[in-house]
Amino acid sequence: MDTATVSRIVRDVILYRRLPCELVDVQEDVRTWRVTIRSQQQGLVSFDVTKGIRPVHVREAVQTRLESLK
Repeated sequence: MDTATVSRIVRDVILYRRLPCELVDVQEDVRTWRVTIRSQQQGLVSFDVTKGIRPVHVREAVQTRLESLK
């Protein structure tokens, strides 16, 4: 998995769940993907998603984190 794939997953979750935020950046670290979004309620927010997990689990992690920002 690469940054483009993680970015696509994050954007898909935002669109599908109609969340009031937008993707700003995805950066690759040794063990995680650092996702930065701009939330209407909280401004810039960053969170990490563990690398090496299946795309479906990345999607679940992203969805859980983004929905907690509502």
